[in-house]
Amino acid sequence: MRDIVREAGGEQGLTKLLAGVEDGARIAELIRTAVGQVDGAAAAEETFWAIRRFIEELARDQPLLVCLDDVHWASPT
Repeated sequence: MRDIVREAGGEQGLTKLLAGVEDGARIAELIRTAVGQVDGAAAAEETFWAIRRFIEELARDQPLLVCLDDVHWASPT
């Protein structure tokens, strides 16, 4: 996820992408928490929801391919 956020323009790209999106501020906050940009914790369901919404917004204007390499090494969340 950290790489996806970086490829989307980092902090500024995340803010710009989610501007005007319903629950955009909450999605951004959860994504920042998930990638370690801010301290905190969130429920797994909320994190999954935020990631899904973030990817939906990335794919809104153009096709998007997301490859998750070595996902078996990821933490359960």
